Amino acid sequence: MLHTEGLVLRTVKYGETSLIAEILTLEKGIQSFIIGGVRTPKGGRKKSISQLMSFVDLVSYFRTSNQLNRVKEVSFNVVYRNLPFDLIRRSVGLFILEIIRSTIIESEYEPEIYHFIKKHYLLLDEIPIVPSIYPIKFMLEFTRFLGFYPGAYPDRGVYFDLQNGVFTKEMPGHVLYALPDLAASLEALRVMDLSATSPSPPKAVREELFNLLLDYYALHMEHFKEPVSRAILKEILT
Repeated sequence: MLHTEGLVLRTVKYGETSLIAEILTLEKGIQSFIIGGVRTPKGGRKKSISQLMSFVDLVSYFRTSNQLNRVKEVSFNVVYRNLPFDLIRRSVGLFILEIIRSTIIESEYEPEIYHFIKKHYLLLDEIPIVPSIYPIKFMLEFTRFLGFYPGAYPDRGVYFDLQNGVFTKEMPGHVLYALPDLAASLEALRVMDLSATSPSPPKAVREELFNLLLDYYALHMEHFKEPVSRAILKEILT
């Protein structure tokens, strides 16, 4: 029996009344579970618990990681106050879900990843105003757990080498690099505090940083795909 908490990443209908839920669990990484009795007249509470981005406590008949395991009990671990009802918060949250599903590999999973993700969802729900830089900052900080967080920033006037993940005073001998102005913006992003009230960079700079980090992920993660929700964020984050 597995007693754990987790984040609902994806759900699909299964049979007449059940769902298959893909859940990032604290102890076992991403796992798939069958949740029965969801799509019935009395399954309203289970259905609400099983929504995307929900943090749940669950008890499961767990045998192995490579098969569907049935959930015995499920309840809310966190009850959001704002995230499900706010377009910007929800759009940022769905973007983060896509990043998670594109990058976390079970064999490389550590519980610290879960705690990092949970912290960012709680902040996304609680922060008075969601800064436009939020999803970009998340992407940068998440690279700490994926193994390609940028190296130390030595000084102004340096390039950022995407291929090697380092700042360098010499122009790299390939085309996968950011010019000094954008490299400096990346360093400024690294020290930015999402919970503070400091203004986000101009939209043009955010666009450059967003594209830079998407390219950086694609370069270092073999199966990474640009999140579909990226287009939505581009429209609503001013």
